[in-house]
Amino acid sequence: MSSEQENQADGGNQAEEPRSERDLLFEHDRLIGLILAEEEELISSHREQLQESVALLNEEMAQVNLIDQPGSDVDKYVKYMDSNLARKEKQIFLMRAKLNLFKEHLNEEESLSVLMKKG
Repeated sequence: MSSEQENQADGGNQAEEPRSERDLLFEHDRLIGLILAEEEELISSHREQLQESVALLNEEMAQVNLIDQPGSDVDKYVKYMDSNLARKEKQIFLMRAKLNLFKEHLNEEESLSVLMKKG
């Protein structure tokens, strides 16, 4: 019976073998490369989101000024606001997803660094 079959036979409770120092170093280097790429993407996405937010803010100010006029179309304004809020929610959701993945990888890298120091 192979060790994998033995592990399955005992319910998978067998302790995972410690990774070699070389494996840890390889995984750490891979993770550092990933983190650096994600950092660039996160900063670029944030910059783009800020630019979109400024454009959206200017658009919102124009809409507020229009609705403030007598005889303005309140239904049109409500539809605009609903659409605008949905756009903002989507931007935030996407940015938060990127940020959470980045934080996860930073935590993983920190854990690997601790393991490597112990090794």
